[in-house]
Amino acid sequence: MASPERITEHQVEIIPFPIVQCGCGCGTIDVREHEFLYSMANGEFYVDKFCIISHMAEESNGKVLWMDHLLSVEEFLFQVMEVVVHD
Repeated sequence: MASPERITEHQVEIIPFPIVQCGCGCGTIDVREHEFLYSMANGEFYVDKFCIISHMAEESNGKVLWMDHLLSVEEFLFQVMEVVVHD
């Protein structure tokens, strides 16, 4: 009976746990263990509302300035960024 071939490191692909970069660049998110925001509009993961807003728009008096329109944070997150909250 023939022995199985030895597997070398060049034949093996290491698949990491789903740790992704926050879209604003502040660090990483382990999507299996932490609550996070995912934007279907741009395919990015974000740690929290602050990260997604600081990355995508400028805040002005509690509103988000987006393409010359002032929107509430909720309008921006759910209508413009199509955010889905995961926990």
